[in-house]
Amino acid sequence: MAWAAHSLGGVLLGKGAGTSGKDSANWKEWVTLSAPYVFVLGYLLAASWGAHALMHKFGTAGTPHELHLAAPGSAFGSYLAHALQINNSADLAALWAVLAGCGAAFLVMAWRLDVNLFSIHHFYRNRLTRCYLGAGRDDRVANPFTGFDPCDDIKLAELKQRPLHLVNTALNLVHDDNLAWQDRKAYSFTFSPVACGFQYPPNASQQGGGYYDSARYMGGVRLGTAMAASGAAASPNMGYHSSPAVAFLLTVFNVRLGHWCPNTEARAIKPGAIRRESPQWGGEYLLKELFGLTDDESDFVYLSDGGHFENLGVYELVRRRCRYIMVVDAGQDEKRSFEDLANMLRKCYIDFGAGIAIHLDALSADQDGNCQSCFALGDIAYPPEDGQKQGGSIGQGNWGVLLYIKPSLVKNMPEDIRQYAKANPGFPHQTTADQFFDEAQFESYRHLGRFLMNNVLNSIGEQKTPGGKSWKWADAPAG
Repeated sequence: MAWAAHSLGGVLLGKGAGTSGKDSANWKEWVTLSAPYVFVLGYLLAASWGAHALMHKFGTAGTPHELHLAAPGSAFGSYLAHALQINNSADLAALWAVLAGCGAAFLVMAWRLDVNLFSIHHFYRNRLTRCYLGAGRDDRVANPFTGFDPCDDIKLAELKQRPLHLVNTALNLVHDDNLAWQDRKAYSFTFSPVACGFQYPPNASQQGGGYYDSARYMGGVRLGTAMAASGAAASPNMGYHSSPAVAFLLTVFNVRLGHWCPNTEARAIKPGAIRRESPQWGGEYLLKELFGLTDDESDFVYLSDGGHFENLGVYELVRRRCRYIMVVDAGQDEKRSFEDLANMLRKCYIDFGAGIAIHLDALSADQDGNCQSCFALGDIAYPPEDGQKQGGSIGQGNWGVLLYIKPSLVKNMPEDIRQYAKANPGFPHQTTADQFFDEAQFESYRHLGRFLMNNVLNSIGEQKTPGGKSWKWADAPAG
């Protein structure tokens, strides 16, 4: 009862706003952080007790160290009982035979059961594909039982037109030995219609990476696969969110939304592996998930939600030195701490030397939850490239503009949005774990998004960046 209460309490406290994982003096933090370890211990004890009870089902206890056969025909119970009575070499041989049989079963199943196919990644991918890619097709020929149509999904290489899609995921490096990245435990891995892969920044202590043609990668990687990997928030290895106990639990219970994809690093590319959708033998990779041993040195790498590295998707745009960047920060942030923005600013400066100056005073909420504005402008100062001088104007040289939009409650909002906000205090930053919106919730977010974007379009010319520059919509397409 204590084990169940502690485990359940840890889950409930972890979902609440009273825990952050950073306040070591708070008893709630201790309960939350220790809950996975307590659950693992109880789980192993329960499994051991279950095996013991199973043996008693087939045999009856004699002495404390013996199990006698209950029924003459119960060979299974006799074999287990005999195997655990290691009194001589014959008993030891029997035990090794049992272990060898279990090992052989594991090897065969790891070969025949696809490590990706038998996770919930494909369930998630199929639902996303049906919802967002299939909804726009009038000529669907759906399976009468599942409702899926294979033609809903398309190959990513078929989208080679503007705008260029960049699908961000996190390359998990939980077992990486780079001390400078011991907090990150992940790096950016992108899918695009042109190429898929990753490349470590030039100033990083470890070098490597590479890209591979999207038309040939994984036999022609599909948009649904990339989209599902990009949204794989629940996975055993989660970048800087990773925990050994949580990794163990999620793997054991098969809560695995991530995807094992071929490694695109030049020195690791193998022709037979780079075009496969999954490892040929998945046992090694399942164990890596179980014990948090993901790295960039295997034939396949583990990809999960891009937010496990950088949640706004700006990192790869700064790598490409984009001059106009618009980002909508729709993460759960009831306290308006702007953690995702701060994480992006740090990583862009550390890895690329790009400094971004932005003031967020107008985005702070008053006691009624209202904000002066829903957006802010920032200056991007890129480091000079070879042959360039420091400085320049926006769209030229080393300068860029960041338009940062934050879902906010502002004055003069439509009454239906305001009423929903009063009835639901977390709006518009309700938990992203809620994947089942009712009509009122969906319409309130849709209407708020339209209202705020109209505000941005109508008033953006009135604001300037901290450096005195303004955003010009007419110049953005050219950039």
